[in-house]
Amino acid sequence: LEIVNDYEFENSQFDGIFEGVKIKQIGISAFYYSLFNGALNLPVCELIKVGAFVSSNFSGSLNLPACTQIGEYAFLSSHFSGSLNLPVCTQIGAHAFERSNFSGSLNLPACTQIGDVAFYYSQFNGSLNLPVCTQIGASAFANSIFNGELNLPVCTQIGASAFGNSNFSGSLNLPVCTQ
Repeated sequence: LEIVNDYEFENSQFDGIFEGVKIKQIGISAFYYSLFNGALNLPVCELIKVGAFVSSNFSGSLNLPACTQIGEYAFLSSHFSGSLNLPVCTQIGAHAFERSNFSGSLNLPACTQIGDVAFYYSQFNGSLNLPVCTQIGASAFANSIFNGELNLPVCTQIGASAFGNSNFSGSLNLPVCTQ
């Protein structure tokens, strides 16, 4: 199985470790409203299409070491209590994590661009590290709640209302922001 087709595992439950060692692409709403009680490992997946994991719950870690792009609405209204690891992802699409909750860590060490409204109305209780992100779209984190750290050490461009109406009880680090 190299491609998870559109809606293929809609409303499914996975217990234990799900190993998708050959999966390169996840289709539209492929795991819509699914529950993962364990780790989801997709070592060669490069693309997550529109709405692939809408309204899904992850109690373990989600590992996507080869994924370079997260499509629009990919994780809309999802819940993460484990870690989400995207070590080579460079782009987060618009609305990708809108209305999502993170109680673990979100690691995006290669992400350079965050789309408009990408994390709109999201909640973070862990840390969000974006060490090479240079652009944040309009309303990207608007109306969000941060109880951990948000690190953007090289971000130079922030869109309109990117952090509008957000609440920070942790720390926000933007040392070189120019716009």
